[in-house]
Amino acid sequence: MKFEVCTETLAGAKAAQEGGAHRIELCAQLDLDGLTPSDDLLLAVKQAVDLPVLCMARPCGGSFHLGKEVFEGLLEQAKQLKALGADGLVVGMLTSQGAVDLQQLKRLMHVADGLPVTFHRAMDHTLHVEEALEVLIAHGVKRVLTSGCRGNAEQGTEQLRKLVEQAAGRIDIVVGGGVRAHNVRQLQQATGATEFHSALDRNPTAGTVLELVKSL
Repeated sequence: MKFEVCTETLAGAKAAQEGGAHRIELCAQLDLDGLTPSDDLLLAVKQAVDLPVLCMARPCGGSFHLGKEVFEGLLEQAKQLKALGADGLVVGMLTSQGAVDLQQLKRLMHVADGLPVTFHRAMDHTLHVEEALEVLIAHGVKRVLTSGCRGNAEQGTEQLRKLVEQAAGRIDIVVGGGVRAHNVRQLQQATGATEFHSALDRNPTAGTVLELVKSL
């Protein structure tokens, strides 16, 4: 079992390590569902913790259908995050028809050049999630973060179970959306997932991280 703490602060990253989390997703502005963290924050976190730090590459909030200018900005940010020592990239890009934007994904994977890539909860906005999963697998994406295409993981349990079965170990299904200590064991049993993600109400502490880790 693995637990990933999503945080936008250095204190949250330190709490993740102190509480026994397995990795960190670092971003900015969780009120906008996460944007690219600053260079200074990434460098400070990398200096302070030993955990893998996966970084969001997302220039602005709003639609996951990225225009050319926004996507070019995403690529530049991804290059910078990699240069600064990010241990993985977290991205998501969809066409106007609600499919994975294959051309943008290919370009991003080229920039990543072996750095693990997570496709974030843009996945929950795809119109054909099973097809989208196969596209991500075929193009080397390491993980997909999803609530099962519902508002939270508890509501999406059935779809999450199907995705875990479809993935069959070819890609990691990371369950996110309302994951807490009180429900993570139930989610694990219902879905068969082995990886979980939470921002812990945007204020992770060593205590709340440890509580969830112990519940796995």
